Amino acid sequence: MSTPIKFKHVDPRVIKVPEVRVTSIWTEEEYAEFQGTIETGGIENPLKCLQDGDTLWLVDGLNRLNEAMRLGIKKVPVAYQEGLYVEALLKNLYLNRMRGRTPASDEIKLIQHLMNDHHLTVTEIARKTGMKAQRIEQRLQIGSASPYVLMALEGEQIGVGIAYQLSRLPSLEGQNALLSGLLSAVPPPTTEEVEDIVDGSIKIIQERSQPPREPNPVIPVRTLRCHLCGQEYEPGDLRGINVCATCHGLSRDFIQRRLKDQDERISPRDALAQRIARGDISEAEMDDLKRRLE
Repeated sequence: MSTPIKFKHVDPRVIKVPEVRVTSIWTEEEYAEFQGTIETGGIENPLKCLQDGDTLWLVDGLNRLNEAMRLGIKKVPVAYQEGLYVEALLKNLYLNRMRGRTPASDEIKLIQHLMNDHHLTVTEIARKTGMKAQRIEQRLQIGSASPYVLMALEGEQIGVGIAYQLSRLPSLEGQNALLSGLLSAVPPPTTEEVEDIVDGSIKIIQERSQPPREPNPVIPVRTLRCHLCGQEYEPGDLRGINVCATCHGLSRDFIQRRLKDQDERISPRDALAQRIARGDISEAEMDDLKRRLE
């Protein structure tokens, strides 16, 4: 349960500013107008603070505090609650987010600070600030991006959406290369276009990282040599018959003579090819035939 809000006037010099916080964005024209209002009417809108023990931590109103210090104002109005320092950080994130004009880089740093130094989870930050967990996770993802991407985001050269897409690339060099192309592109690409480029790059990287597919093993075809012609055939192409030794010898001699006659009627080159295919030529014979055919 939150503590009641109290009011008092304090010396602006006693107000402590958290090192990590979110500050609203002003244009030069807006800030000049703001300064004129303070110089003319003073500070009427109270600064929001949180008091942790004896320390008054600023939650909202850094620009007013700076102007009070610049102008030497002795007392400023403060609306404060009692609580812990981390609550001041959470309130700062919540109040500035509601304005809608805050640097995304400030938001990223503060979320990282809350998680790393104060050990808050994404769920806890979402519950205490009203931010969606998806937005917090997106900011954390952007925080892991290349320093050049973060600089471009802070300088408002790219938007949060494009910074998020760039941060998805696993290589910082890849992020920088794509960022360079985006900054020189005319007209600037949309977030959707950058998302398509990043998706395509990630797909290629994943394909390259996968081990090559092993080829399907080729099962050698088993062959048997015909006892009559001497050529190799698959078992299904052979025919088994009962033949006596005499007929087998006569048949083999007849077939071999026919093959010899065929060899004599074809060119030496074709004959060589056939013999090599049959596997009935020695290495010495092959060398000799090659020499003769040259």
